[in-house]
Amino acid sequence: MFHRTICLTYKPGTAQADADGLLAAFAVLPSQVRGLKSASVIAPQEGFDACVDLAFATWQAREDCALDEFYQAALSWAKELSASLESRDSSDGEPAPDAGIPLRWHKFLVYFALWAEALLLMVEGLRMLSRNNTTLGLSPAADALALMNAFTSLCMFGIAFLQLFACWELAHFRRNGPRLLLWANVAPLAYCLVALAALWLIVGEVMPGNVFIAMFAQLLLTVCNRAYYRRRAEMFVH
Repeated sequence: MFHRTICLTYKPGTAQADADGLLAAFAVLPSQVRGLKSASVIAPQEGFDACVDLAFATWQAREDCALDEFYQAALSWAKELSASLESRDSSDGEPAPDAGIPLRWHKFLVYFALWAEALLLMVEGLRMLSRNNTTLGLSPAADALALMNAFTSLCMFGIAFLQLFACWELAHFRRNGPRLLLWANVAPLAYCLVALAALWLIVGEVMPGNVFIAMFAQLLLTVCNRAYYRRRAEMFVH
């Protein structure tokens, strides 16, 4: 369990009813805040009038509670009634996600790589759509290539949005994050296979060799990301 202990000293003149109401507000938080397993009033520490211990199932749940409206309401009330307030985080011997297992690659993906690649894909998709205006109607083969370009643009937009969604889920340590990243890694490979077949049928040619090198690199990235997040699966529990 990951704990947050909130201790406060009431302002002079605070009514007992208000003090009891505040503790009751904290007591019902487990039914309102996701990942909060229990909230208990504990013996006041020296120098404080009351202490509440909040026990969370995971480190990420404890971090996310700051965004919860019920937790914020109870904490704001505590600040209004207190002359001094102190919040301390601790755990039952369980390491936080940053402890022991490095997350540098995860942070690189979330804060740069995924959204940057998604942006590039959307720009390239728009460029390919604009290129179609100059090729339509020239010949049946040109029309088929224009249709292929339109399909490619749609795939690029789809992969871009999938990457952004995966980025969001990974950033919040959601359970679906690693799975979405796997799909976002596999999707370009699937598209390349379809494009290879379509190009062969339309013009009887295969893609240049550098495309196969890119496909191999994408496959290697997929395998590495899969292994990376399997080792960190316990962090993605929401």
